[in-house]
Amino acid sequence: MKTTLEKFSKKFQGPVIIAAAVCAGLVLIFTLSFLTDVSALYNHTDPDDAVGYVEGSWIYFDAQGFNKVMLILSLVMILAAAALFVFFSQNRRIYYLSNYIVTGIYAAYSFFIAALIFVFVVPLRSRYVNGVDWEGYKQITEGFNGAMEYVKSTFWFDAGIVLGVALVLLSGLLIANSVVKHKVNKQWKTPAKAAGAEAEA
Repeated sequence: MKTTLEKFSKKFQGPVIIAAAVCAGLVLIFTLSFLTDVSALYNHTDPDDAVGYVEGSWIYFDAQGFNKVMLILSLVMILAAAALFVFFSQNRRIYYLSNYIVTGIYAAYSFFIAALIFVFVVPLRSRYVNGVDWEGYKQITEGFNGAMEYVKSTFWFDAGIVLGVALVLLSGLLIANSVVKHKVNKQWKTPAKAAGAEAEA
């Protein structure tokens, strides 16, 4: 007969592992979309262009550098999420060493990505809001009769910060899942259940 801990573990582990896959996908989407609003500043980054230059527009290049790094890291995160499913971490009753390893790696990597987002996105958002000459930018774009796009949005910066928080929470949930599975493992390693554990895993 299943214990309360086993029942909880069965209901808890699937959603947590699926959430890990979803978050990996969201990190990739965030990375691919991050420059959506900032890219409008690209046309105004040349200081020798007396007509089109906008003070603070060089944030575009810093954002692009961060984005390139994040693209590589997000693809690695997709592979880490896939590893969770390769070892059946979403529905395996008994966790083996491989399950703990891939779960631990993903949890640590998720926390690392979150830290990276906080370290780079928060300052970039501040520079974007406070360091760009928005009045001059607007006047320039209006002077070109709509030929140049004026964009002032912090959506993707804010989305990144929210995603970072979600990744920190996900790391905690993955660790909690491993702790619960470890306790379930200990229950199934009793002499009475040891024989059936391998067959049902």
